[in-house]
Amino acid sequence: MGIIIFVLIIWLSFKILEWAFPSSSDSNNDKETSNHDNVAIDSNSNEEPSSYNVGSIDSSNDKETSNHNIGAIDDEPSDLKYKNEVYISFRNKVQKAYESYKKSGYDIEWNSDIDGFILSEEGSLSDGCSSYMVNVECDDQNLLELNDPFYIVVSYGIVFDRSDYNDYEERVKYLNNYFHKELKKFRIYFTVGTVGKSNLRVFFCNVIIDNNNNLCKATKELGEAEVFKRLMDGAREYYCDGQEIYGDKETSSHNVRVIDNEPSDLKYDNEVYMSFRDKVKKAYESYKESGYNIEWNSDIDGFILSEARLSTGDRLVHMVNVVCDDQKLFKLDNPFCINVSYGRILENSYYGLFEEQVEYLNDYIEHNEKPGFFFTLSTVGNSNLRAYFCNFAVSNNNNLCKRTEEIGEAELFKQLMNDVRRAYYNGRELYWDKLERDKEKNSFI
Repeated sequence: MGIIIFVLIIWLSFKILEWAFPSSSDSNNDKETSNHDNVAIDSNSNEEPSSYNVGSIDSSNDKETSNHNIGAIDDEPSDLKYKNEVYISFRNKVQKAYESYKKSGYDIEWNSDIDGFILSEEGSLSDGCSSYMVNVECDDQNLLELNDPFYIVVSYGIVFDRSDYNDYEERVKYLNNYFHKELKKFRIYFTVGTVGKSNLRVFFCNVIIDNNNNLCKATKELGEAEVFKRLMDGAREYYCDGQEIYGDKETSSHNVRVIDNEPSDLKYDNEVYMSFRDKVKKAYESYKESGYNIEWNSDIDGFILSEARLSTGDRLVHMVNVVCDDQKLFKLDNPFCINVSYGRILENSYYGLFEEQVEYLNDYIEHNEKPGFFFTLSTVGNSNLRAYFCNFAVSNNNNLCKRTEEIGEAELFKQLMNDVRRAYYNGRELYWDKLERDKEKNSFI
């Protein structure tokens, strides 16, 4: 069943994206200048960060964190700057983790100036690449009001071009205010920094570790490498949470209302089809009136909503459209359903990586009996672009009608798009864990 759905949606996505992105020149660039280019559809900002158990893709917080069973290296640390017991303990743990990762083949570098290391996920630091940083710092001004001035900072973030600096600076201010005032998470903060003397900048989510007793206990049980692997995974999750929360910034101010205009360009004389089409069109009209960067296409009976353009040039988009299963692949009582999607428009050079990712995640869903969400990869017209999507098919019209009566079309699809987006990021986490397991396996071959 999963394979059948996969094939069907590939075809659907092709038809949709052939309209949306007819060539690699991207004729919609001028439209990206609106005030709503970075809008996200997400309403669950009150949830605790790192709560990724959403939808059918359930990564859970018990991810495969022990993929690298790397033993601690007993070499004594060098270049110690302070004769302080807590500092030496922190510095020793960070150095041992670094030596373990280095021995295991990670792309990692030590820097004594910061008492820590930088671990890159894509190799050399360049625009769009992601990296981790772990280092020991001294709060000599007692700004954090710690019992001891030394602490460890675990960071995750991306490198971006200097031209995007203002956008990320605004993001840092908003997220720090939100995490500290709204979530009361004072040990998590966001920063923007420079990358040497280059035109590159870096956007980091940072987590403060200041309890040396707990850290000592954990390293005795798990070893330094495993402890910091878990801490880096946590920083990455908070980073992803920050991305979603920042998306809420603009969507929360949109009190969208239902538009009662009758839909046009109906293709089928079918009650369920017309009901689905009506709901999707009314949601579109509401978002359009509220200023979202959104386009309707009657050929696909749906809309595409642009969320953001990444520093890599890739685009994040939502897509909602009515689908006719005329070949009865879904085995529905009625052949019509609504497909809600979230994904990334990417360069063709990444095709192989995402092709493997789609296959792995769909197999995971099928084998773990978690139906509902599924992943696809398709071409974008005749261009060199590809579309990587997480999808959800909505087929129960009675439930949909009941829900729209309660909250309206705009809010209904806002919630559905939010669910799919969360499943998209959960899927990413699952695939990252798979890569970590593969890396461990290969290190012993």
